[in-house]
Amino acid sequence: MHAFALSTFVVHTAFEILFGLRAYLTGGSSSQTAEEIAAQPPRATMPARFLGAALLALGLIGLMVILGPGVTSETARIAATGFAVFHGLGAVGVVLAARRDASVLAPVLTKGALTIHGLLAIAFAVLALTAV
Repeated sequence: MHAFALSTFVVHTAFEILFGLRAYLTGGSSSQTAEEIAAQPPRATMPARFLGAALLALGLIGLMVILGPGVTSETARIAATGFAVFHGLGAVGVVLAARRDASVLAPVLTKGALTIHGLLAIAFAVLALTAV
């Protein structure tokens, strides 16, 4: 179980930090091209930068668990519970957004977002429900 927990936290931390840095620095989402980001109005960068900061915070929480008490600690179980809820809601949000406007959003959002959020939600749920 330790290897599963460690790989889940490491993958999660890497994704959150990479996607968070990109969103924060560019002011755009990962589904946008550089041209689309450059063409958007300046006020449109604020939500992306806020999302980037939030993703960085989630990545840093994961990093603190990895480097601090460890991925099989009670702290890791509590963090895994929060991450499972967060990514579960993210997966539901992708599905709802795709259902609302399938012609525009479904191809973009479901390519990776649903897979990533869904797998991380399941993995963190397993860790949260596993006895320490």
